[in-house]
Amino acid sequence: MVAQERVVIHQLADNEAQQRSFYRLLHNPRLATEDIKQYLYADCQRQVEAGQHYLVIQDTTQPNFERNRANITHPAGLGTIGNQQQGQLGFLLHPSLVVEAQHGRCIGYSNVIHWSREAQTAGKHQRHYKQQLIEDKESYRWLQAAKESQSVLRQAGQLTIIADREGDINELFERLPDERTQRLIRSCQDRRLANESRKLYAYLGEQVLGGSFSLHIKGEQRTGRGKRVATIALRWAQVRLAPAALKGQVLTVYALEAREEHPPQGEKPIRWRLLTTHRLENADQARQVD
Repeated sequence: MVAQERVVIHQLADNEAQQRSFYRLLHNPRLATEDIKQYLYADCQRQVEAGQHYLVIQDTTQPNFERNRANITHPAGLGTIGNQQQGQLGFLLHPSLVVEAQHGRCIGYSNVIHWSREAQTAGKHQRHYKQQLIEDKESYRWLQAAKESQSVLRQAGQLTIIADREGDINELFERLPDERTQRLIRSCQDRRLANESRKLYAYLGEQVLGGSFSLHIKGEQRTGRGKRVATIALRWAQVRLAPAALKGQVLTVYALEAREEHPPQGEKPIRWRLLTTHRLENADQARQVD
């Protein structure tokens, strides 16, 4: 699976006998999902070196079985994914991949969450989503994965929880009261700042240029992005976020903007905004976080 980057049995197997052995393994009722997960965690924990820094990279994927719907006679564990109106058949998977911060070696998975949605699940508006406790929301997976990864990686000296914009939730910064656990999250929300009339993104854009670097951009036909070498400017500041949902509580973090300077005509400039609990005091630290 690693070498061929495939999970289709007919593409993995060298011959029919090997295909049959793979199918026997997957159909064995003693092969429980929870057993597989516990093995993954134990194998990951076995490789942790005391005192070292590890990156815990979270993301969510949606394996899609819609093309195989007619061939699935026992759809246990499958539900609706994507747009509920489309009714695509599948499930959701949220793994936490662990990588050595210094050398980049992958040591495995510290957490895997999987679930499925009922086809007739009420929409966010009907469920009064904003008033729900975080523990009752699907977004709780970001916090749950971080907490359980802390336990699996308890021998580590430092952890950095990394998440894309879906993981930009207040609770990921508000909770996790472990001094060895840092957060690095791509910002999704232009939050309010405490004692400031400006919001976060405007404030970041006004900061003094702190450094820059060149980035080779691959062309992408799907988005129409052209191949080029971009100059990325770095600006950062320590900020005090005052999300309305926290009712007066302030979150003190560092915010970083990495923005392309002078993009080619017709190209959308590259821009990342990141929130982190890592201290940013110079261009080297900002570059490492970015």
